[in-house]
Amino acid sequence: MMFFLASALRVIGFVYVLRLVAAGRLRRGELGWRADALGHELVRGLVGFAAIAALLVAMLAAAGMPPGEVVDAIRDATLGDRLTFLAIGIGAAVVEETIFRGWMQRALARRIGVPRAIAIVAVIFAVSHLQAAPLALAGKLAIGLVLGGLRGGDRSLVGPAIAHALVWSTFGAL
Repeated sequence: MMFFLASALRVIGFVYVLRLVAAGRLRRGELGWRADALGHELVRGLVGFAAIAALLVAMLAAAGMPPGEVVDAIRDATLGDRLTFLAIGIGAAVVEETIFRGWMQRALARRIGVPRAIAIVAVIFAVSHLQAAPLALAGKLAIGLVLGGLRGGDRSLVGPAIAHALVWSTFGAL
C-alpha cells in the first residue's frame, strides 16, 4: 500500500513539472535534460553507480546479508526479472531525477546554495520512499546524496539518471 502511495505522489509531482514545462514556465533544459557531453555524462553515471553499489553492498552486509549472497541474488535473477527491473529503473530515473534533482534541487540551490540544496533534497528523497526502517532510510539518504552530487548545481540529469537506472536494474531483486 505504501509503495503505491509513494508511486502516486511521484507521478503527481512529475505531471505538475510537465505542466510547468507545457505552460512555458519551465524549460526542459533548465530541468537538466541536456544531451551535451554524453560521453562525460555516461562516465559520471557509471562512477555514481559504482559509488551507490558499494554503499548498498556495505549496508546489506551491515543488515546481515554477506556480499556473496548479494552477488548470488543478482546473478540468479531471470531475464524477465532483469527486463522488469530495467523498465522500472528507467521510469524511476526519469521521474525521480526530474522531480528531485531537476526541479527541487535546482530551485533550492538558487536560494540556499548547492551543498544545502543537495542535503535537503536527499532527505526529501529518502523520506518520500516511505521506508521507516533506519537502515533503509539511511540507504535512500546516501543514494540521494550521491545522485544530488552528480547533478551538482546545474549539470545535466543524464549522469544521475544513468546511475539511478543502473542501480534499479542491478539491485532490483534485493
